[in-house]
Amino acid sequence: YNNIMAPWESLSDEQIVSAINYERASWGNTGTPVTAADVARVRAAVKGRSTPWTVAELEKAAIK
Repeated sequence: YNNIMAPWESLSDEQIVSAINYERASWGNTGTPVTAADVARVRAAVKGRSTPWTVAELEKAAIK
């Protein structure tokens, strides 16, 4: 794939779920699936954010 990543705002919750679950189940990964409700909850929690996430913020993020 030789292109820029589409902004999350342009993708539906279901499209994001598909991408996340593919990564969580591929290449030896064994992560549990996420749901569209999970994506909607995170979108609501970070609505309005306009700055990139820092490494420190991502390391503190709770993955549920």
